[in-house]
Amino acid sequence: MDSLYERVRAIKDDMLELTGTREVGPAREHADSIG
Repeated sequence: MDSLYERVRAIKDDMLELTGTREVGPAREHADSIG
């Protein structure tokens, strides 16, 4: 399950870099860490 989550997160990060919406990255990570 962790590997799948990591893979999805890596893809999401790549998409964010492509679209240039880097602002959503940190906010998402913060929400994920909180729960």
